[in-house]
Amino acid sequence: MALCNRLNDIVANESCSGTGCCKVSIPQDHVLTKVTYGTVGVFNNHSAVHDFNPCGYAFLVENGAYSFTSTDLLKLEKEEFPVLLDWAVGNQTCQQAQKDLSNYACKDNKSTCYDATERSGYLCRCFNGYWGNPYLIHGCQGILLYFLSLVWIRLLRHFYDASRGTYYA
Repeated sequence: MALCNRLNDIVANESCSGTGCCKVSIPQDHVLTKVTYGTVGVFNNHSAVHDFNPCGYAFLVENGAYSFTSTDLLKLEKEEFPVLLDWAVGNQTCQQAQKDLSNYACKDNKSTCYDATERSGYLCRCFNGYWGNPYLIHGCQGILLYFLSLVWIRLLRHFYDASRGTYYA
């Protein structure tokens, strides 16, 4: 946990020490299941804000991809930050997880399971030739179907523009 309680705690435009800018590092082997943002003593009520910083921001960002500046306390200029998540489903191997299909995370029938290498648990991926989200039913789509859809759209555009006397290559 990090605290931002006084403006004097903030060192302008320097790397964040965890005081004032509220930087909290997540240990590499830590299992993170929930992130909570709030003010000490009033986690569920953001009406009790600090006078020096009436705004509050909370975000996950890849280590080294954000540099704190004191002007961020007034207005956060950048609104998108890269995040690197190294995760796995549960703490079972694929072989163990496949025994309980109701809780098995690989939902698409065009997906396969593989054991995580850096931690316990498993992950899912679409079969070769498919892309998408293997954690959803019908989440893996064929690349050939995707390609043919793009060709079809291109042909429709060509014929539509040709009928209007306009041609686009």
